[in-house]
Amino acid sequence: TNNYENVLLINLDGTIILSADGRSDGISFKREARFFQASYNKILKTKKFAFSKILRSPVTGRFVLVIYSPIFSNDNKFIGVVGLPLEWRNINNLLIKSSFGKTGENYLANSKRFMISESRFLKQLKAKNIVKKTTIRKVKLLVKGTNRETYSVRLLFAKKSLGRTFNEYLNYRGKRVIGAW
Repeated sequence: TNNYENVLLINLDGTIILSADGRSDGISFKREARFFQASYNKILKTKKFAFSKILRSPVTGRFVLVIYSPIFSNDNKFIGVVGLPLEWRNINNLLIKSSFGKTGENYLANSKRFMISESRFLKQLKAKNIVKKTTIRKVKLLVKGTNRETYSVRLLFAKKSLGRTFNEYLNYRGKRVIGAW
């Protein structure tokens, strides 16, 4: 399918021993540290399901989010990892399509408070010279014209009222919105 870039079978040394397309075979996480290293180390330590940061694939150059899952033998010994790089543009398109109404917007933010998904208002933001090409890692979720985080971002990262709060506030475009998070 076009939703994922590849399927990867990774050994405990961090080498891709098998990939669905064959182009990733032999890539070492030690050589491609920027691509997988942090999240791969996390799964080695916890032996639990993990996600990577949004990264540029060393194979295709496209942005991907990698989902990792541990592999265990029949006797429950941890023997490797399956990685599924999902093309970020597909996740982003889903967010835009699921926005509601004429002004509703869904987006994702990283821990540095930057938008990591494309705004559905990209054309307007370009027209106002707020961004040149993309909002991804370019738009900090601050109240427009200030250094204050938007109300929703402030609460989200404070982990207060997560997933059950509606409130009116000024968003990153300086528009009064009703937010839910």
